[in-house]
Amino acid sequence: MAVDCNIIKVKIADYKIGAAPDILVTNGLGSCVGLSLYDKEKKMGCLAHIMLPNSTKAVEEKFYPRYADTAINLMLEKLGHNGCSSISLEAKMAGGASMFPALKKENKGVGDRNVEAILEILQTHEIRLIGSDTGGSYGRSIEFSTDSGKMSIKSIQHGILEI
Repeated sequence: MAVDCNIIKVKIADYKIGAAPDILVTNGLGSCVGLSLYDKEKKMGCLAHIMLPNSTKAVEEKFYPRYADTAINLMLEKLGHNGCSSISLEAKMAGGASMFPALKKENKGVGDRNVEAILEILQTHEIRLIGSDTGGSYGRSIEFSTDSGKMSIKSIQHGILEI
């Protein structure tokens, strides 16, 4: 971790933006997915802690960051306001574990559905996914560097993975 950086904590069902040398951090990803969008030219990125695949039920705007569809739109809007173009963005994600097998619908858990929804939305926006660590049955935490675009994924079971 860089010495002169700001550590920006992203809580569950939230997102934050940062610019180099900021580090965006989120903890406790189980079935949730941590998604980063990064503009390497501007060295600016956004990290979301997404809980659920979509906002099909009418929800208040304050809850938008918890859903993949609305969270990604908020991220793109925030990055766009800061001069980033979706054409230059790269995505990475981690999480989407099967933490609650009893809650599976059609053999897909919440984690599987989160990952699937995010992939579809990224494809719709033509944003390349360049790294991921999803699935399994274990929790993860993320540190995302806006200086390098690297995502460090930590888990008790597998140590640290960098993508």
